[in-house]
Amino acid sequence: MSFDGYTLRCLIDELNTELSGSRIEKIYQPANDLLVINLRTKRGKDRLLISANPSNPRMHLTEDYQFSAGHPPMFCMLMRKHFQNGIIASISQEGLDRVVIISVRATDELGTTATKHIVVEIMGRHSNIILLDNNRIIIDAAKRVSPEMSSYRQLHPGILYKSPPGQHKLNMLTNSSEALKQKLLECNGLSAEKAILNSLEGIGKLLATEICYRSGIEPDAWLDSNNICRLLDTTETFRAVIFQSDYSPVIYYKSGRPQYFSAVLLTHLNLDSVKHDNVNRMVDSFFSEKLRREQLTQAKDGLERLVRGFLEKNMKKMANQQEEYDNAQDYGVYRLYGELLTANLFRLKEKADRAIVQNFYDADAKEIEIPLNPNLTPSENAQRFFREYGRKKRTVENLSSHIENTKNEIQYLESLLFNIEKSTDMEMLAEIRSELLREGLIKDRDAKSGEKTPERSKPLRFISCDGLDIFVGKNNYQNDYLTLKLAARDDLWLHTKDIPGSHVVIKAGNSEVPVSTLHQGAMLAAFFSKGRHSSNVPVDYTEVKNVNKPSGAKPGMVVYRNNRTLFVTPDEELVNAIKRVE
Repeated sequence: MSFDGYTLRCLIDELNTELSGSRIEKIYQPANDLLVINLRTKRGKDRLLISANPSNPRMHLTEDYQFSAGHPPMFCMLMRKHFQNGIIASISQEGLDRVVIISVRATDELGTTATKHIVVEIMGRHSNIILLDNNRIIIDAAKRVSPEMSSYRQLHPGILYKSPPGQHKLNMLTNSSEALKQKLLECNGLSAEKAILNSLEGIGKLLATEICYRSGIEPDAWLDSNNICRLLDTTETFRAVIFQSDYSPVIYYKSGRPQYFSAVLLTHLNLDSVKHDNVNRMVDSFFSEKLRREQLTQAKDGLERLVRGFLEKNMKKMANQQEEYDNAQDYGVYRLYGELLTANLFRLKEKADRAIVQNFYDADAKEIEIPLNPNLTPSENAQRFFREYGRKKRTVENLSSHIENTKNEIQYLESLLFNIEKSTDMEMLAEIRSELLREGLIKDRDAKSGEKTPERSKPLRFISCDGLDIFVGKNNYQNDYLTLKLAARDDLWLHTKDIPGSHVVIKAGNSEVPVSTLHQGAMLAAFFSKGRHSSNVPVDYTEVKNVNKPSGAKPGMVVYRNNRTLFVTPDEELVNAIKRVE
C-alpha cells in the first residue's frame, strides 16, 4: 500500500519531535530516487530515508537499511553542498497532502546563513525530491520535469517551485464541521466511501472504509443527511488522534505478508496484525519486510527463468533423443535383409527394385519382400543393409547412455527449481547461485561483480518426540553434506520417491529408530519436497550405508538400495509441532 496524507501527518508529527534541531552529518544517494541522511540528534544518531521510488515512495527514520556508499551522483553532491552540516528547523506538510517540506538552516561558503528546503512529494509514479533555496527557487530535482512532460508544472533549476495541483478537498484539521458537512452535501448521490474520498484531504480508501465502518454505514451505501452526521462524528475522532498524538501504529498481514499499515486501528480488517510503539518504526518495519520479500521474489524469478531455460532445452533434447532412439529400434530388420540377400545372391537379378525371398529365420519359412536400390548390385544392396544395421545399432547403444544422462540432468534441474522455490532468504539463493556457477550453468561474467562465495549454511535440525535428532537439507550442497559427511552409516536416510525434495537423516545412534520418529522423519521429507501439497506422498527410507553417490553425479544426486516406503500426507501443523533447534 502507499502513504496517505493522514498517516503521513502522524509520521511528520513524530519526525518534528525527534529531528528538530538535528544536524545533517552526511548525505548519501544509493539510487537515483533514494536518499539516506545521517543525522546527529538530541538522543544520538539517526538515519532518515527518503525515497521517490514509484513503487515504494516513502520517508521515515530507519535502523536496518544497508547500502554501499559508492561514488556520489551529481544530485547528491549538490545536496551536500547546500544542506550538509545544516540544522533541521522544521518538518511540515502542505495541508494533509502527501507533500513534506524539510526546512534546513544552512551556511554557505561565504558564511551566509539561509533557510533552504527539501521538498518530498510522495505521489506514486509522480514522487520526487526537490531542493529549494530560501526564496523557493528550485536548486534541482531528483526527477526533472520539462514543459514537454507537463504544461502545468515544470521542475528544473532556476524556476519558482509550484506545488502539485490541488484536488479541492478540505483539510479536516483546519476546517470546521460545518464546512466539512457542506462539502459532503455536495457529494449527494455518491456512496459514503466515495463521498469521503472526494471531500476529505489526505484520506485514502482504507481510511475511508474505516470511517464508514466505525460510523455503522456500509461503504457503498448512498449518502444522506443522517449518514453525513454519523460520518462527521467519526471524523472528529480521527481529528482528535492527530491533535492528541494518540496513535496506534499497526501492520496488518495477509498470508504472512505485510499488507497494510496504519497510524490508527483498522477495525474493519479481519487480519493478523502487529502493533508498534511509534509510527516511524511501523513504516520502517513494513517497507523493510516488503522490500526484502520483493528482492527475494525478483532474485527467485531470475534464477527460476535461468534454470527453466536449461530445463526446457533438456526436455527438447530428451524428446529428440527418444525419437531418434525409437526410430533406430528396427536395426535388426536391416541385418535380416542383409543376411537373406547374401544367402540368395545367385537367385537375384541385376537392377531389380525388390526381392522376394524365403525367410529361413521364420518357423514357417514365409516369403519376405525386401526393397532394393536398382542402381546397386544385389551384393551392394546387402552391404548397404549391413551398414545401416551397424549405424542404427550404434545409435541405440550410444543413445541409451545419452538418454540416461539427460534424464539425470532433468532431475537435477528440477531439484534446483524446487530449492529455488522453497528459498526463504537471500542467503539460501546465494548458495544456489554459487552452485549454478560451480556446475557451469552460469558463467563468471553472469555472476555479480566481486561476488564472493557465500558461507555454507547448516541443514535444518529438529528433535523428534523420542528425542532423536532429525536433519533436513535445504539445498543440493547441504543434501550432499548431510548424507555423505554428517550422517553415520547406521543412521536412517529418507527421501520422497521420484519427487524432488530434501534429504532427511534421522540420527539413530546405533539403535533402532522408533516408529513415531520414523513417521516424523517421513512427514518432514514429504513436507520439504515438491509433494508438499499432495496426499499420500511416497517416502523411501533406508540406512545411510545403502546410499551412494555415483562418480560424476550432480550435487544432491544419489542412488540407494534395500529401501522401504511409507506413505504420508504433509501437514504443516504436524511439522510445526516437531521441535526445531535454531
